[in-house]
Amino acid sequence: MFDFPRTVHQLYLFERDAVFYAADLDKASTIELSAVMVDILKLAETQTSETIVQTLKDSYAEADIFEAFERFEELEKEGLLFNRGENITEILALESEHRKLYHF
Repeated sequence: MFDFPRTVHQLYLFERDAVFYAADLDKASTIELSAVMVDILKLAETQTSETIVQTLKDSYAEADIFEAFERFEELEKEGLLFNRGENITEILALESEHRKLYHF
């Protein structure tokens, strides 16, 4: 099972034409997501896998939650959505710098 909590990249979650997406701003990629994947990403950095399952099992079938975990594992192997051991201090410094650039 894909273990949470995980550090996620800087993401922009959005919906277009009833389809959910995550724009991975660190990797300049857009990934199509299921509704359960969106809800998992919202909990990814602060909750354990077990807590996520318990939190979402009233809204989604457990099989769908575990399928989403498997999809996240595939995406992580591709370097998408999650930090795979990159220097977190450097990422946070860059993120802080980028946030300054976006202030108008």
